[in-house]
Amino acid sequence: MTPEDAEKLLGRNRPAEVADGLKKLENKDPRTWLLLAEAYGRMPDRIDEAVEVLDPGIASGSPEFVMAASQVAVAGDRLGHAEDWLALGLQSHPGDVNLAVELSKLLMRWGRYAQTAELLEPIAGTNPRLLNLAGYSNLQAGQREKGRAQLRQAIEEARKLGALFAPPHYHLGLDLLSDGEQAAALDEFRAATQANAKHLEAHYYQSWLAGELGLDDEAERARNTFARLYETKLRDAGAFDAVEEQPAPAGNGSRGAGDPARPNILLVSLDTLRADGLGCYGNERSTSPFLDRIAAEGVQFDRAVAPSNSTLPSHYSMLSGLSPAAHGLIPDLSKLRGYLFPNERTSMRSKGTETMLAEALHDHGYQTAAVTENGWITTAFGFDQGFDTFIADMQGSLPRTRAAAIETFDKFDKNRPWFMFVHTYTPHQPYHAPEDFRLRWADAAHRGFAWPEARVPIAEYNRFKQLLFPPSPDDAEVFRDLYDGQVAWADTLVETLWEQVQAAGLDENTVLVVTSDHGEEIFERGIFDHGDTLYEEVTWVPLIAYGAGLPQGVSIQGPVPLTDLPATLLELAGLEGKLGLGSSLMPLVAGCAEGGAGSCGSDRIAHAQAYDLEGRLLSATWRGSLKLIRRGDREELYNLAADPGEQVDLLGERDRWAPALRRAWAVGEGRAGLVAAMDSHLAEAAELRELLGVAEEEMDPETLERLKGLGYVGN
Repeated sequence: MTPEDAEKLLGRNRPAEVADGLKKLENKDPRTWLLLAEAYGRMPDRIDEAVEVLDPGIASGSPEFVMAASQVAVAGDRLGHAEDWLALGLQSHPGDVNLAVELSKLLMRWGRYAQTAELLEPIAGTNPRLLNLAGYSNLQAGQREKGRAQLRQAIEEARKLGALFAPPHYHLGLDLLSDGEQAAALDEFRAATQANAKHLEAHYYQSWLAGELGLDDEAERARNTFARLYETKLRDAGAFDAVEEQPAPAGNGSRGAGDPARPNILLVSLDTLRADGLGCYGNERSTSPFLDRIAAEGVQFDRAVAPSNSTLPSHYSMLSGLSPAAHGLIPDLSKLRGYLFPNERTSMRSKGTETMLAEALHDHGYQTAAVTENGWITTAFGFDQGFDTFIADMQGSLPRTRAAAIETFDKFDKNRPWFMFVHTYTPHQPYHAPEDFRLRWADAAHRGFAWPEARVPIAEYNRFKQLLFPPSPDDAEVFRDLYDGQVAWADTLVETLWEQVQAAGLDENTVLVVTSDHGEEIFERGIFDHGDTLYEEVTWVPLIAYGAGLPQGVSIQGPVPLTDLPATLLELAGLEGKLGLGSSLMPLVAGCAEGGAGSCGSDRIAHAQAYDLEGRLLSATWRGSLKLIRRGDREELYNLAADPGEQVDLLGERDRWAPALRRAWAVGEGRAGLVAAMDSHLAEAAELRELLGVAEEEMDPETLERLKGLGYVGN
């Protein structure tokens, strides 16, 4: 095949023939390599073959070919190959601006800002584009003075060329804003919009700061420009398209008597539900009328502790009784967000050697079923162990989950005990509840990155996962309004499922438990995310138990770990109250009910583990009102009774209140006990993890796509 033939075939959109023909040629000239890259770029399903075929041409390839090949690798989620190829291309073509920019963008996707700056600084010279990227990278790496100087140099070099260049003005404005220099920041955002009239973010910040400084006319003009640009972007993404809401199916009306000795169990996990999202946990809004009612008529655990800060490890703990340090299924989100070999990083799964809650109940004669919305809760990670029916819906949404759960419930033999686990990614981002929930508390007229009338794509949320990109105060409030709307929508799911149980005549012989895997930081510490910390916004989750075998009106104060939940359910089912590392909470509940106190304390110790976004191990331990957090070799200590927002680190030296608080709460003794408890737990968990093992299995592309849609993968 000649290059001319290949170009004709590509013009007819027949890339497979081009690739099959050209890859066989022994001596490929630069034009042939470039055509091969173009062909594979149109066939993402052949990415493994593309990597193998294109790799030999990189060392001697032209800059154009290296760029094209790396773009094929990026599109196919082979970022490691793209990095290697771009680095090799720069060795062959030192100073090539396009290759340097492409590699720097790749490194920044992984948060490797210091490395990006080191790459760019020797070759930046007077190039405004490279100086801007180097300056931005240094800002993110904490080298702010150097970063500001490079951004100012980029502005000056662009002026020498007779051009206005928006990015360095914008980045400089963000840095000034982080220092509270509003007037200076506004000047930079103005300059950015003058250089690029379509710079969406610059108009956003100009509107906010002009309003803060009393420049109402300027604020209104910038706000209108932002709204026009953003609305166009949202419309192009289909965010305003009408979505037909599916009503809940009626169910088949089948009834049964159940088994009094073995109550049915309905466990519902509302992903990313903060405890304070519910009225019964302090939300002043009526977000959860149904959950509030069953909390008042059942058992409410006031300080349930999530085992981790993301979906996979917390749910595996919830269903196994093992802490993340013991079961080992903790994805490193620092790498996952950049898709750095995601198959390798997320391929871990259970070997199935541990006993899961569903398995124990199944062996006890229970029918078992799970309905999940995929992503992390899939067979790929071993969650199907012990379930007769396991549904992981790739297009999962609350209406689809509701319908699948009702259909699955209808298939149960109502005269035999059953266990059903239902998981939904509501209230998780993105906030796509039906409009009546989105607008329940959010102002429909609000115009910001939080746009209540639209189903804003998840990619728009991701800008707020870094401290350098703060939201306006109004936007931050509206995001919380939208979150509360999501919570209200989730409340209706649980109510509908319970109505099915009632319609089947099984409500007096069924236990309903509602909880969550983790919460969400909604700008309390400047970001909009979970997965980087173990602060209370992320680890304080609801735990409500209601129904058969449970007392009414009981409240358990103090920390209780979710790893104790499966053992609790086993005891309610008539089995021994032990599973994994967990022990049943029923002795606490029964003791409180028998004493007639209504509200009792917990003497449990709770633990959580995760990796932060820099790949460091995070651990936390709770005992009473004290909480210890360890990030790498740094420790923080908080008294949650006096400081529920964790604003004063009792081990910190910077806060002027810390010395007095240390004396008042005997920090030395409190810390020592928590450190001993944490170290003992981690040692025990490490031994257990080695015994259980973790298997490696490549993640399927569909699961990877689902994780991207939830914001776990990608920028």
